[in-house]
Amino acid sequence: MKAVHDIQIQDTCQSCEIHTNNFFCHIPAHGFDGFESIAITKVYPKGTMLFVEGQPASGVYMLCQGKVKLSTCSQDGKVIILGIVEPGDILGLSAAL
Repeated sequence: MKAVHDIQIQDTCQSCEIHTNNFFCHIPAHGFDGFESIAITKVYPKGTMLFVEGQPASGVYMLCQGKVKLSTCSQDGKVIILGIVEPGDILGLSAAL
């Protein structure tokens, strides 16, 4: 496991020490082979905008560490928080489909 700016980077899901009750954390080890052959691990600094509403999907994100705020803007320009994504959750799946 590598560390960048105090963030532990997992190279593979099978070696992950952060297990949650979400779907991907309970897939048998042999089920990860295809997934890990196409997975790309990236680290984003706090405050990074991963995608914008209406933008074409560039992939599906699985959050391993940290939290992601899902938000939109109202017609009068106010930010509306739709939810908070936790480790083990998937982002962008519906847009990619």
